[in-house]
Amino acid sequence: PVPELEPVIARIMNNYLFEDEVRYHRRKRTYEVIVNVTNYTRIRKKFDMYLRIPKEAEIIHVEPEPAEIVNNYIHWKVSRMETNERRTFYVSFKGVEEGVYEEAEIFVDGIEAEFLVGAEAFSEEEYTDMYGITVKETPEEIEEVMG
Repeated sequence: PVPELEPVIARIMNNYLFEDEVRYHRRKRTYEVIVNVTNYTRIRKKFDMYLRIPKEAEIIHVEPEPAEIVNNYIHWKVSRMETNERRTFYVSFKGVEEGVYEEAEIFVDGIEAEFLVGAEAFSEEEYTDMYGITVKETPEEIEEVMG
C-alpha cells in the first residue's frame, strides 16, 4: 500500500493540512462533507475558514456552529490551534444531484498561502462571490448596490 503523501508533506513542510471527504448518500439524496484541519506548524494562529458549496444546496446541518452562512459559503472563525492539533468540521446538504460536488472547496483567511495544504487563500474573487461586492468599490458604489 502507498501512504498518502499530503500529511507527510504537510508535517515536513510545517503546514496546516486541510483534508476533505465528500460522500453522497443515494437513499437520502444528501451530501456529507467532512473537513479535518491539522496544524503541523509551530504557529498558533486564529483564522477564518470558508467552505464553498453549490449555490442550489439546501443546508441540513453544520458543525461546529459557523460564524455566518452567506450565499453558498459557510464561514467558521477558528480559534488558535496547538501544534499537531486536529479539528473536524462537518456539513450536510441536499438539493444537489449526485456527482456534482466531488471535492470540497476550502478557503482560508489569516494564514499565509505557503502554509496551506489542501486549501487556498481567501481572495478578492471569493469575497466578491460571497458578498456580491468587490473590494475595490467605493462606499458610494456599495450603497448603490445595497440600496
